[in-house]
Amino acid sequence: SMAVKILEAPPDIKGDIVECGTWKGGSAVNLSLVCKIVGRKLKIYDSFEGLPEALPEDKTALPSSRGFFCGSLEEVKSNIAKYGELDCCEFIEGWYQDTLPKIKDPILLGFLDVDFQASLDICVRCIWPNLVDKGYLFIDDYVILDNCALFYSEKYWEKYFQRHPPGLIGAGSGLS
Repeated sequence: SMAVKILEAPPDIKGDIVECGTWKGGSAVNLSLVCKIVGRKLKIYDSFEGLPEALPEDKTALPSSRGFFCGSLEEVKSNIAKYGELDCCEFIEGWYQDTLPKIKDPILLGFLDVDFQASLDICVRCIWPNLVDKGYLFIDDYVILDNCALFYSEKYWEKYFQRHPPGLIGAGSGLS
């Protein structure tokens, strides 16, 4: 679905492709191949240290998860070099709260595979304002109902974006 949306985007619509949470780089491999075809940059944001410390208010974060889903920067680069297109990738290493607020370029498509509510929150708050008209935001964690609920929260979208929530297409349907 993400590849189709990237391929369908007219070339005159500016915007990078952003992936938050890459683990071993599997999705980044696929996204890099599509980015190469259409001449777009794939920006990969990850700590490359695994999941962060759990925040007490985060219902989806377990204290024992710290460091889980860790793929080193070298491992991810190696996988993309072997199976994808490394030359269209930019790697932004660090925790989301430190790296994502620096986004200034337009974003055509964001793919968030971040597991925790706190991580999803910072990703949405930093990426949404840079998403181009007719841009897309995909989440991997659609099976976590609290993560889906964010996209329906009147209070959240009014507080951070002064708008109605966008909803979430496909929430809970699962794709094969």
